[in-house]
Amino acid sequence: MRRLFLHFRNDDELIRDEEGYLFADLADAKAESLATGREVVARCVSKGRKVAALQIEIQDQDGLPPVEWRGEIRASCD
Repeated sequence: MRRLFLHFRNDDELIRDEEGYLFADLADAKAESLATGREVVARCVSKGRKVAALQIEIQDQDGLPPVEWRGEIRASCD
């Protein structure tokens, strides 16, 4: 198991994952980050906030730059 941190960026705001999650591999982390990202977008939309793009950065426990993948979810409330 590997501790990875799922950080979310919306425009200029960065929401840092301070605790992280244990994942068997990077594929599991990607799947979880997309599911969580969709929940974040749905919450914002339900509150009337516009979400142009939500970037998901996966970082390892040593604090190195995001590992080999940056997911992005696009949504519009227009």
